[in-house]
Amino acid sequence: MIENSLWKLSALLLLVALLYVAPLASLFERQGDITYERVRVETAALTDRVRNLGVLEKDQWEAYLRKVSATGEVYQVELEHQKRSYTPVLDGAGEPTGDWRTVYAGSYDGDITGELALSGRYPLALGDFFYVTVRSTSRSKDQALKSMLFGRSGAFPAVYTRNGGMVRHEDD
Repeated sequence: MIENSLWKLSALLLLVALLYVAPLASLFERQGDITYERVRVETAALTDRVRNLGVLEKDQWEAYLRKVSATGEVYQVELEHQKRSYTPVLDGAGEPTGDWRTVYAGSYDGDITGELALSGRYPLALGDFFYVTVRSTSRSKDQALKSMLFGRSGAFPAVYTRNGGMVRHEDD
């Protein structure tokens, strides 16, 4: 008698898991995929626009942040600008050899957002490099559910993307 009721209880628990938890896990995983794709597409659109125009404008930046935050996650967004410059190659005596070396100097979040706040635009030059890195700092619903069910927490961000490259045009 008790044995039958234990089997019925086990069957009921399995039924609940299959009817409610499995579809919920699938739904949360799909939502995470959609969130990742949305952030990746918006980041690629911003970096492509900046690389094609040679300038990051304040309204572009604010629109990007609004679109990314509309996903409901919290993100850490890092900007990177590698400015190209040339320095002469020196011989052992400190005299120029006639050759030139390409050197890149980095500007990061504070410099770029500071310039955006002051002038409303951040210009880049042809041949510079511009990158945007986005990583989520909050746990996604998918990570929370898996942590609850399996007892493991995701040590990596649910969303991580980096996009950018060489600036193709300068702003006149």
